[in-house]
Amino acid sequence: MTRLRSCERDGRPPGEAGREARDTPTVQVLDKAAPAERKSKPKTTLNMAIAGALSLFVGIFLAFFLEDVERIKQQTTPAHGS
Repeated sequence: MTRLRSCERDGRPPGEAGREARDTPTVQVLDKAAPAERKSKPKTTLNMAIAGALSLFVGIFLAFFLEDVERIKQQTTPAHGS
């Protein structure tokens, strides 16, 4: 009911307000696109160095973690044959 009254005040038919809202653009172009000044490509050497260092750290962490888990298992289970 409120929508109908606002349209009546504006002097537009009741369905006109909804049509106008659908017709207004929601995206506005601020600047035109321009080509890049220089080409871009991934830094392969840096990516490989980071991947190597991370895999080394993860491998060392995993080795210590698995060794610790095995040590805890041996402490909690009683020795057989004693």
